[in-house]
Amino acid sequence: MAVAALQYYPLPNRPGTSTNAANYAGNSESSLDRDVLVARVDHEIAAGDRLTARYYINDSGTRTGGSYGNPIADPDADRTRARIQSVTTAYTHIAGASLVNELRATYLRRAFRQERPGPFPAFTIPGYASLSATASSRVQTPITDRQLLESLSWFRGTHAFKFGGEVRAGANDEIRDRGSSATSCSRR
Repeated sequence: MAVAALQYYPLPNRPGTSTNAANYAGNSESSLDRDVLVARVDHEIAAGDRLTARYYINDSGTRTGGSYGNPIADPDADRTRARIQSVTTAYTHIAGASLVNELRATYLRRAFRQERPGPFPAFTIPGYASLSATASSRVQTPITDRQLLESLSWFRGTHAFKFGGEVRAGANDEIRDRGSSATSCSRR
C-alpha cells in the first residue's frame, strides 16, 4: 500500500537536508469568487419618524488546489462555499430637539460548506509529508443570529447621554466528517 501511495507525492524540487528531508517546496494556488448585493429603503413616515430596511446577501466560494499538482492527494486542497444573508430594520423617532429614540432589529443567516476535492485516503508515513487530510468535510447550516437593539439619546446643553440595551441570540448546526478518509501507515 505504501508503494502505491508514493506515486501521489510530488518529486523533490530542491536539495534536502543531510537526511534528505525538506526536499520539496511549493506554493498553493487559491481562488475566491464573491457576489455581494445590498439593498436599502428609507421611508419618512411623518416629521420625526423614519423607517429603514436593509437587505444584504454575500455568496462566496474558495478553491485551493494545493502544491502537489494533484488536489485529491494534497492535504492543503479544499473547496468552500458560503452564503450570508441579513435583514435589518430600524425605526427612529425624534421626539424633539433633545430626544431621539431608535429601535433596531437584525436577522442574520449563514451557511458554510468545506469539502475535500474527492474521496482519497489520508496517509501518514513517518518521515514524509502527509497525503490528503483526515477531515473530508465540514458543514455549518444554518448559523443564525438575531439582534434587538433599543437606544434613547438625550441632549442637554453641551452634554449628550445615550441609554439603551441589546439582546442577541444565535445558533449553529455543524457536521464535521473527521474520519471517513483516515488511513495510517507506520513502520514497526
